[in-house]
Amino acid sequence: MGLWSCLYNDRSSKAQQPRKTIIILGDEGCGKSCQVSVFTKDDFAINRLPVPSTSNISYIEIDGKMIELILREPAGLDDVTRLNSLSGNKKDAVLLCYSIDNPCSFRNASYKWAPEINKRCPDVPIVLVGNKKDLQNDKYTICELGTLHEEPIGWQAGQKMAEKINAFSYMECSAKTREGIRELFETAARTAVLKKKCPTVVRK
Repeated sequence: MGLWSCLYNDRSSKAQQPRKTIIILGDEGCGKSCQVSVFTKDDFAINRLPVPSTSNISYIEIDGKMIELILREPAGLDDVTRLNSLSGNKKDAVLLCYSIDNPCSFRNASYKWAPEINKRCPDVPIVLVGNKKDLQNDKYTICELGTLHEEPIGWQAGQKMAEKINAFSYMECSAKTREGIRELFETAARTAVLKKKCPTVVRK
């Protein structure tokens, strides 16, 4: 029973663990890649270049059980191609993201992304995610958006949106400060395990 046996047993046990696939969607530049990178690698790279598609594997313990999470982000492509990733591929939950400092991405989550997700995979639960929470009360961001007669998206607006699109839950997080990142993917894993629509649960 040497090192190889220990490694084999560890890999074998992981192979037997439940595998859940999470699709991550939302406007380009709303923080999807950063949230995944911080969760899987503890790496925050603000100038990350978009790629055609990324897939990361991570393990997370939920209620005493290890879950293998496959995190798929169809990034760097046009919206139609990204939405087409919902067809045919295995998926247990969708993280629908917007950026708290970008009201346009918030509106697109409701009027562009959510209707297509609900149409293409009506039985797959959605977690609505407000990224870049660190900018919610940032004075510069508030000032910049104010010149456009806009403001950062607040908690209540996100909660209302989640209820409107029948999301499983609503989360806010910041990849930059790490706030809410672990909780986000714990919620994603639980959502994928349950894999059913239900009334919105909100978490800060």
